Amino acid sequence: MYDVVVVGAGFNGTIAAYFLAKKGFQTLLIERGRALGDKTQGPTEFPTLSIYKRDPELYNLLANVVKEVPHMINDFVMGSYYYYIDKNNKVRFKFYHDSPGSVPEDHYIVHNPSYIRKLGEKIAEVGAEIKTGTAVVDVIKEGDTIKGVVTDKGEKIEAKLTIAADGRISTVARKAGLLTKWDEKDWHYQYGEAWKFKSEDEMFEATEYARYHFSGPTITPFTYFGATLTHRPGAIVTVNMPTGVPLSYMNKNPRWYAMNLYQVKDVRQMLGKCEGFPNKPLQRYATVYPHFVAPLEKSYMNGLLVIGDAAGGCGVIAHGRVASQIAIEALEANDVSEGRLAKYQDFLNLQKRAFDKLMKIMFNIKGPGLVGETDIEEFIENMRLAGPPFIIGVPNPEKIGFEALQGA
Repeated sequence: MYDVVVVGAGFNGTIAAYFLAKKGFQTLLIERGRALGDKTQGPTEFPTLSIYKRDPELYNLLANVVKEVPHMINDFVMGSYYYYIDKNNKVRFKFYHDSPGSVPEDHYIVHNPSYIRKLGEKIAEVGAEIKTGTAVVDVIKEGDTIKGVVTDKGEKIEAKLTIAADGRISTVARKAGLLTKWDEKDWHYQYGEAWKFKSEDEMFEATEYARYHFSGPTITPFTYFGATLTHRPGAIVTVNMPTGVPLSYMNKNPRWYAMNLYQVKDVRQMLGKCEGFPNKPLQRYATVYPHFVAPLEKSYMNGLLVIGDAAGGCGVIAHGRVASQIAIEALEANDVSEGRLAKYQDFLNLQKRAFDKLMKIMFNIKGPGLVGETDIEEFIENMRLAGPPFIIGVPNPEKIGFEALQGA
């Protein structure tokens, strides 16, 4: 009998397990991958550390782990190239734009699998047990209470509290009866490939120290969210395509979009230096994730808390930390009833209201270079006039130079 079993060793599951074990609770972290990090969603940006300074314990943990894994300052501070590629797969427009915003210096890029593995070492140091290569296939349910999980090896693992951080289509949430079917319009799809250069100097020289954004019908099924090419530690670039496309828009194999992109001369010249290009990338990964915030109607029941992507939340780390705080209070009170665990649903609903407000503002802004309800012709003209369709970081009016921004 464990105090708590956490299912899924992504960012939220590992954070929750760390703080529960550190508090002295007998904690088991279960991961279906052969090693921690194996199933983590590729190399990616890491949140700005300074936003966690109000939580010194969390901030110090994250900062220490970042220092111990390959990392680099986020390349949002660099300029960006914006391309529009037409239906004949020809470059119709390209534009270079300096970043019009400022990004905090502690906004890092890390290699997620490496980061999760290092975080796993910290979890073990505070006394948690970690079980990898193990999939959870069912829950132990007595009446309206969850008492633990069942693994693919036939093990029945009992726990006072189960935390489901097993992502997207959560097995735990489904078996518990909290998840029946996600609405397709509430989900985004992303496919990515990673390519490795011989050195970071070669990588930056080939990419001209810039990020790349590609849009067009042969690159993405959705106007604004096309392909991106970005830098990673260890001389790696990732090409994500499509990026943030509603699942209901997907009508072709993502590799079709990738191969079209790789036929673009500029892309071919950049990535031609990478071993295996264009058919054998260093890594391939795909995921679906909630469209900003699409929470379950109920993310909790007696003995169970469903968190992060599994609950339809959006974001890493914060969900795991909030879940750990709620779980610690419940276990200390020896009360894991749904009435106490419902606090997490309040957090989800608050996040949804904030994102809904942000999206309403963002998608109703009109003007050159800003996101609005524009067609392809207007989109290209906006790019020509002002560069990016998004303002990255904190806008700098001197760099933007458009009255349209004042209304934003």
